[in-house]
Amino acid sequence: MKPLKRKLSQSFNNAIIKYFAYKSKSESDLEHADKIVDAIFDELEKILITKTHTSQKVQYRNSKDLKRFIIENHTVFFRIDLAKEELQVMYFVASKRVKKNLTR
Repeated sequence: MKPLKRKLSQSFNNAIIKYFAYKSKSESDLEHADKIVDAIFDELEKILITKTHTSQKVQYRNSKDLKRFIIENHTVFFRIDLAKEELQVMYFVASKRVKKNLTR
C-alpha cells in the first residue's frame, strides 16, 4: 500500500518558524520546541502510512473535512484527501488559542 503524499500549507510552515523564533529565548525552551515538532511529525508519518487517524473532527463554519489532533497542548489541523492521495497539514497552534466550541 502506497503512503499518502504530505502537503504542508504555508500557514503551517510559518507557524513552525514563528514557534521556534518564540522559543529561541533559552536552550531548554528550544529543546522543548524541537521535541514538540518531532512528535508532531512522528504523528503525521503515522497518518501518511495508515491513511486514517482517530482525531477529532472539526465542524466549524467552512471547515470541510478538517480534523485535529493534540500533542502536549499543541493542536494540529489537517485534512486527509484520499482522492488526491495526500495529507494536507493546514495549521499548528498552541491549544490555549483554540476556541473551545469547534463542534456545532
